[in-house]
Amino acid sequence: MSPNETKSSSSANATTSAHADDPNPSKPPLTLPSSVSKTQIYATLSTGMLVASFAVLMPFYQSRRDEFGCDPACYGRYTSARSFLGLIGGLICGRLSDICGRRTMLRIGILAAFSGLALSYNATDVTGLYLAMIPGALFQQNFSVTKALFADLCNSHGLPDDTRAGMVGKLGMSVGLSFMVGPLLGGSVITSFKTGVMASCALVAASGGMIFMIPQPPEIIQKAKSEGDEKGGNSFFSKEILQAVKSRGALTIMVIRVLMALAFHVFMTIWTPSLKKRFDFGPKDHGRFMSFIGLSYALSQGVIAKKIVRAANGNTTAVLAACALCLGCGRVIAYFTQSLAVVYCTFFFIICSLGCSNTIITAAVTKLSKSSEVGGVFGFLESVESLSGMVGPVLGGYLSSNFEYGPITFVVAVYLFVFFWIVTQFKYHVAIKNETNEIDKEKKE
Repeated sequence: MSPNETKSSSSANATTSAHADDPNPSKPPLTLPSSVSKTQIYATLSTGMLVASFAVLMPFYQSRRDEFGCDPACYGRYTSARSFLGLIGGLICGRLSDICGRRTMLRIGILAAFSGLALSYNATDVTGLYLAMIPGALFQQNFSVTKALFADLCNSHGLPDDTRAGMVGKLGMSVGLSFMVGPLLGGSVITSFKTGVMASCALVAASGGMIFMIPQPPEIIQKAKSEGDEKGGNSFFSKEILQAVKSRGALTIMVIRVLMALAFHVFMTIWTPSLKKRFDFGPKDHGRFMSFIGLSYALSQGVIAKKIVRAANGNTTAVLAACALCLGCGRVIAYFTQSLAVVYCTFFFIICSLGCSNTIITAAVTKLSKSSEVGGVFGFLESVESLSGMVGPVLGGYLSSNFEYGPITFVVAVYLFVFFWIVTQFKYHVAIKNETNEIDKEKKE
């Protein structure tokens, strides 16, 4: 062994020993580069405004469907069609953001939002509703593209896990606040669909303005993209992107996301009827409940998730497994309790678990692929998750029609499987792999 290797080994051992003695070493506060801070602020505001543009119209959508004679069966077909288009759109927009740039696809999402609003305003029948849904379902993938944009910044600047979680958390917080404030404004301040469309257009325009204020990507990201283009990485089905989505880590995350989404959609088939049966829920009650969920999600993403990840000292496997158990137990309690206060308290923990799990999974995906591929990986995951939106409602309806407690039993079984999958697969194929990659990166530096 050479003297240099001996010295490096001794230094590594000393560092390891120091960390072992101090399991929670104090770290100086991290100051983000100016370009990262500006990108985070403008992209987060843009996403929040875009979601709000949809949320303010939510109180009017049901009345529009009733006006055009769209019954529950019609709405089920509408939801399945939107999920199918979202599956295609996620693949297209995610990969195009790798090739054409994140900001370009964000702008296309704004154009899709304007197109959808114009078609929706001029719709006179169910066919018009379907046509209005197409542009947004296909091309308004700004949330996943923004996550890919944040992944670029985190990878290029080597930002730690808690900072990654914080960036994704604030993005989720903006979405949660939009879902909280939007329906309240739509149900109280905005009095007609025409006024709602005007307000929605104003929010979309403001969202587009925020996109134009996002700084140019760092040179290191542009260089990585250029190198990917030279290697032929600009094709849709390049070898690199296929390897990324077929890696054991990506497949592990895919199973978690698909099963969690499937459990959610199956549960929703029995959740709304159960609220009506137990508490005689009306439109105002649903509005208050959705606002509470939006606020809880905003808090979980913006405040709680980052603190939990930091308190767990990087043990994301334990946090994610605990979230799966909380989701399973919480849904059982919320479904069977006869106390509305218990429902609200339980759902606060459910939403916090969802926020934490989404933050951890998103941060993990940013480390599983290069910047030239991460958009395609995010898009692929979003697309696969859309399958649950197509299968879940049908499966939930079948189970509820043939078995009294079939849906809730299925939901619990899914979350138990997810728990064991996280403990046995996520730890070894995602968490440990990411730690190994970080160590290798530090050695190279």
